[in-house]
Amino acid sequence: MLKIKKTKPYQFRKLHSNSVTYNNSSNKSKLYTSRVLCSLALICGIVPSLTLLTYYNPYTESTYAARKTLSNITTMQEMTTDICNNSALGQSNTLTDIRDNSTYTVARLSDGNCWMTQNLRLTKESLEANGQSATLSSTTSDVAENSTFAMPTSSESGFSDDTASNAYYGDDINYGAYYTWCTATAGCKDKDGNNPVANVDAASSICPKGWRLPKGGIGVGTNEFANMAGIASNVSNTNYWSNVKDISFTEDTLIVNSSTWLAAGTHLNDSSERIGSYGYYWSNTAYNTTSTYNLYFNNSNFYPASTSKRYRGASVRCLAPASNTDFPELFDEKDSTVSVTVPKVLTIDAISKALTIEADPNQIIEGNISATISANTTYSVQLSAENPDLTNSNDPDHTIPASKNVQKGTNAWGILNQDNSTYSAITTNPTTYYNTEEYNDTEQSTKHTFGIGVSISPALPAGEYSTTVTITAVNN
Repeated sequence: MLKIKKTKPYQFRKLHSNSVTYNNSSNKSKLYTSRVLCSLALICGIVPSLTLLTYYNPYTESTYAARKTLSNITTMQEMTTDICNNSALGQSNTLTDIRDNSTYTVARLSDGNCWMTQNLRLTKESLEANGQSATLSSTTSDVAENSTFAMPTSSESGFSDDTASNAYYGDDINYGAYYTWCTATAGCKDKDGNNPVANVDAASSICPKGWRLPKGGIGVGTNEFANMAGIASNVSNTNYWSNVKDISFTEDTLIVNSSTWLAAGTHLNDSSERIGSYGYYWSNTAYNTTSTYNLYFNNSNFYPASTSKRYRGASVRCLAPASNTDFPELFDEKDSTVSVTVPKVLTIDAISKALTIEADPNQIIEGNISATISANTTYSVQLSAENPDLTNSNDPDHTIPASKNVQKGTNAWGILNQDNSTYSAITTNPTTYYNTEEYNDTEQSTKHTFGIGVSISPALPAGEYSTTVTITAVNN
C-alpha cells in the first residue's frame, strides 16, 4: 500500500494479510501476488509480503504436473520440450551424454530454447572407449526412426569433399570436435532421404536424443543463431555485430546476449585453422546442394547466416527447442488427463523499499517496489492499482492523482520511466511498466524493481494518502 503522511510522526503498520488470486478465465495462467504494502510517510518503512503460487493449467481444469526442469535431470537424453519450457531463463546444469559418458553444460538462453554451452566432442573413438557401438540410432541419438549412422574414424585428413563423413578431435577438450556437415547431420539427408537442397533441413544429427542442430536460413525468426543473439529482423549473409545485444570478444571467447561461444576455428584439408580467432558452428539447414548455413564470428564480425562448403570441419552446439514443433509425440492428448501434485512453480516475494525523503513540496519523494520471482516458466510482470489516485479516507476531497507529470509543488504520483526523469500513470488494469531486472543464478530468480515518484503541493492537507498496488506475474 502506498501511504503518504504529512506532518505526523512515522508509523509502521501491516495493513493486509497475504492473499492469492487465481484467474482461470483465459488461456494464459495469471498468478497474482498479495497486496504490496508501502508507507510513504515522512519516512517509509519496509513491509514484506510473501506469496507462494502454484500453476493453473487451463487445459486440464486442475493443477498440473510435477514440473521437471533442467535441475531435475542428469543426462542429455532425458531432455524434453516440456523440461525446457518449465526451466527458467538462465537456468543451467551439467548433463551427461550416456553415449560416451561426456558431460556438457547446458542452459535455457534468452531466446527461450535450451542450448549446449559447450561444443560437442562425440567421436567413434569416444563411443568405443565407453563400450558403446559407434553406430548411432534413434535410441540415444537425434537419428530418424528405423535408420542408423556409423560414426567415421577420427582423422585429420579428408576435409575436402562435399559428401565426406569426417570427424577430427583436436588437442583442446574445450574446443570439442570438428565435423563435416554430413557427419554433423548423420548422413546429410532430408526427411525423404534425399540430399537437402536450398533452405531444406537435414532430418537427423549426431546430437543426443531430444536435441538437434540449430536451424539456419534467412527470414524473421527462422535462424536460431540470430534468435539466440537477439536479432528480430530478417537475416542474410552479412555482418550483424552492431545489431545484436551485448556482444564482446575477449581472447578466444565471444559473448553475445549473455551466451558464450568459443572461437574453435575450423578444419580444412589436413590442418586446423584460425583456432582462438574464429568460430564456425553448423546449422541443419542447407544453402544449396553443396553448401550449408552456419554461424561464423571473430572479434568484429557476427554472421548468423554465413554459408560454407559442407566439407569444412566445424563445431557443433546442440539445441533443445522450447516448443512442441519438433517433438509432437510429447504432447499426446492422453497425457492431458494426468493430474499430480504441483510443486510451487512461481514464487513472488514482493517488498516495498524504504523512502527516506521527507514529504516536502520542494522535492519529489523517490522509492521503488520490488518483486523477486522464481519461475519454471516464462512470464511478464505488470502493475496495477486498486485506485489510481492516492486518497485520504478522512479527507476525500483531496487526492494525489496518478499522473505522468510528477513535478515539485504539485499533487501527483507515477511509475518511473526508463529515462529516470519522466513518469507513467498507474491504472486499475495490469499494465507493463519499465522495470530493472537483476538475475540471481544461484537461486534461479529474477528481481524486478519499479521506481516510484510522488510530489505534493504546499496546500495539501496533512493526512494519510494511500492505494493498494498489486504486482501481477503472467505466464507467457
